[in-house]
Amino acid sequence: MKNDYIKNLNIFIIQKKYKLLNKFIYNFQNYIIFLNNNNILTLYNKNIILGEVYELIKYFNNEYNILITNKNIDRIKILDIIIKKYNIKNYDYNIFYEYILDLNNVINDNHLNVIINPLNNIKIKIMNLIKDHGSNNIISILELLEIKYLKIYNNYTIDFINLLNDISFITKFNIKKKKFIKKI
Repeated sequence: MKNDYIKNLNIFIIQKKYKLLNKFIYNFQNYIIFLNNNNILTLYNKNIILGEVYELIKYFNNEYNILITNKNIDRIKILDIIIKKYNIKNYDYNIFYEYILDLNNVINDNHLNVIINPLNNIKIKIMNLIKDHGSNNIISILELLEIKYLKIYNNYTIDFINLLNDISFITKFNIKKKKFIKKI
């Protein structure tokens, strides 16, 4: 029973991440088409960028199929370690997934990172595309970065993020690994 739970949980996490990343790729494709339709991006550049996206989709699907069809013995062992280490009971898969996401925000554990980011190399490639070409959705960038803005920001900040999301699109951005300093 426990092994089946762990195997099914592993597949659930991989599928959840696949759906999330797939949504970002789809939104990015629509964003590039939007830029071209509004004469912000030339047809030539649109085709080059979409060509990169299609190569990414092919690579993405191959990686996903490998993760799903292989036995993933290493991931299953890591999941078992996490369940024992953090004394996690057999929860609903969604509850377990949200729990380990929150746990990873508090405790930076390599085992947790491996489990919650099964397609991390794809996520990095998507981030690089978005960094280079932008996005029409600030909230999706926050989600891709796994920033739970609804939990960590107050209502005023959330309203401001939603306003920015509705009225703007980002042409490029850069992520800096700096520690946040709270000014009093």
